[in-house]
Amino acid sequence: MPHVSDGRVSYEVIQGNDGPGKEDDGTRVGRGARSIADGTPISSDYIKAEGVAGRMGSHLIAIVAEGSRGRIYVSPSAEHADAANVSAPSDIPEEDLPFDPRNVWTPSYGLTKFADLFTNRQLIALTTFGELVDEARARVYTDAIASGMADGTSLESGGTGAQAYADAVATYLALAVSRCTDYNSSLTPTCQG
Repeated sequence: MPHVSDGRVSYEVIQGNDGPGKEDDGTRVGRGARSIADGTPISSDYIKAEGVAGRMGSHLIAIVAEGSRGRIYVSPSAEHADAANVSAPSDIPEEDLPFDPRNVWTPSYGLTKFADLFTNRQLIALTTFGELVDEARARVYTDAIASGMADGTSLESGGTGAQAYADAVATYLALAVSRCTDYNSSLTPTCQG
């Protein structure tokens, strides 16, 4: 449930069905949206212009945790908000997103790069997982050689041996990181991070 004080919106998690209905949740409706603070209609063009101008951001409104009967939502404390407020890693991908005007897609909201789809905390996690895939590949290769497996050639060249084995393990791990990327974008409804 949103609260407005000194021009700032804060939130309180309400358990059960006592919260706002779908018509009051502040999400996009039709060709615009409605303010979660006071219900004011907001045009889609205004939202897009604010995003392109760099005046659209995000902040922590709830913590999602797994409970014994499914997800539970908890109001964040100041310490939680501080933990979520981190700088982006220095080695994030800078590739532009493709623009297709036939799709409702993020560039028209000012989100033009792949990294724009993630929070800084998510970027840290994903870049760390990517680095760990490289480390795991090197470790698998070293262990395979130590166990007596022939060096061989890379999987890409149709090879066998320690190199191909390490490549195969790294490929499976990279697929798992890719799946995490799909599920942990800041644009997904059940985003974690």
